Amino acid sequence: MAWILQHDGSQFSSVKFEMEPPCRDLTPSIEYYQENNCLKLYGKLWWSAVDIDDRFWPLQARMKTERKALPHWLGFCSFWGVSKSFRECVEHVEPGLHEFRKVEVLAKDGSPYSEAYYALNVRRKVFSAIDWGNTTAPFEQPRETRLLRSPQTLLDSQTVALKKSKMEGVHLSIMDETYPGTCMAVSNELYKLLSQRQLLRGTSSVFASEY
Repeated sequence: MAWILQHDGSQFSSVKFEMEPPCRDLTPSIEYYQENNCLKLYGKLWWSAVDIDDRFWPLQARMKTERKALPHWLGFCSFWGVSKSFRECVEHVEPGLHEFRKVEVLAKDGSPYSEAYYALNVRRKVFSAIDWGNTTAPFEQPRETRLLRSPQTLLDSQTVALKKSKMEGVHLSIMDETYPGTCMAVSNELYKLLSQRQLLRGTSSVFASEY
């Protein structure tokens, strides 16, 4: 059993930061992709489970508006960002697998935020994991790969099925059959940890059975 998570689009889940370095400096140029023979990753470097050069990692994020609380999963430019509590849950089930780098989060007035946050590079990508024969949720196919529609748009009656052979033993991953940068897949064990610690506010989720 697994869950597919996505930001729910609420005001709480949408946090605007002034980033250091600025977002434009954290985005590789087209020449970078060409020189490194990775044009296929253009626009989705951050969700491809690959090494990311030090120069493209964020260092500091200062809130543009006053916030009493932040979601535990948010965005730092194109990176996903997670709280220390969220990281602890991931490391509990998959120690040492994924890459976390601390980002100094500041309130609008420049004071340090109460909890540590990290930029996250998910280091596992799963290909062709959706069992479309047992999935009733709609999909789109802009290219050769089917892409699941946004989880927050799915009806309760629409189901998603995953291949057990692809997901067994996997706790946190990116799937190639979701839109880049929109979703992460978590195991039932990790989902329970995140839920018990109340770290899922600002997310929508869809349950996925395994066959």
